[in-house]
Order: sequence, then structure tokens, then C-alpha cells
Amino acid sequence: MRFACACLLASASLLLPSAAGAAVVWQGLATVTAATPSCRSDVSERRSIAVGTVFRTVLRPKNLSDNGPDTRVAFVHDGQAHFAIILPGGSASGTYASFGVTHSGLLKANDAAPYAKMAMTPKSPSATTPFVTFAGKVENFMFISGCTISFSAAYGLRP
Repeated sequence: MRFACACLLASASLLLPSAAGAAVVWQGLATVTAATPSCRSDVSERRSIAVGTVFRTVLRPKNLSDNGPDTRVAFVHDGQAHFAIILPGGSASGTYASFGVTHSGLLKANDAAPYAKMAMTPKSPSATTPFVTFAGKVENFMFISGCTISFSAAYGLRP
């Protein structure tokens, strides 16, 4: 478990502003609005993902301050699994790169799967926009093969 926690902290640092940087980050909650049957776990309710499941989430939109050219979104499920995706160029659809820690504590990096219908409101927030919403559809969510979810998230600007 200590290894999983260390990996979670290491991967989370990729989404957080650096001490020297001025990244612009929003944090909030995401709710699953649709999920395929593969998202449900027969092993543990803590591992199951279904309509209504809520995640803690962090959003780092592209091209704000030192955020870089790609949009990054991270999700934490039940305090034990961490799933972060990098959306190339912040595109509304494409293939993401992901990294994080599975429910069983396995560190994952450079997994790829399709995403679609990503939409942010406002479309191009500024570094002072207080609230942002973000929604989309992600395949192989939380590194679960065949698990496709749609989600809707609301964020507040982190100081």
C-alpha cells in the first residue's frame, strides 16, 4: 500500500503546479452519467463504477500559464485508485495517454485508449475563471478493460 501511495503522489505531482511554475488548476467532483457493465466489479463494491459514482478530480487545461499544450484530467476513486489522462492538444476526441494506480495498487503508465465528446465550459477559460465544467466519454476508464464511462464534472479554481 505504501508503494501505491507513493505512486499516487508521484503521478499527482504531474498535475499540480510546480513550486517555480504558475500552472492554472481547477479541482472539483466528477459524476458518472453512463457506464458499461464492464465497469462493475464482482470482487468489491469499492472497485465498482456505475451511474452516480463520484470522483475527486483535477483539471489542468492546455495553454494556460505553464500548463503546456495538452489538457490533463485526473480522477481519484474511493481514495484508492488514481487515473490521469493527457488529452493531446486538448482535442474533443482522440486517443489519450494515461498513468496512475489501479484499485489493486498496480502502477500504470503510458496506457492509451479512445476518448470522445470532451467539452469544457467556458471553452477557453482564463487564469482567473472561477468555475469550469468539463464532460466527456472515456474508454478503459480506471485501467478497467472494456469500461467506458461518460462523466460530467464541476470545478473551482484552486488558489
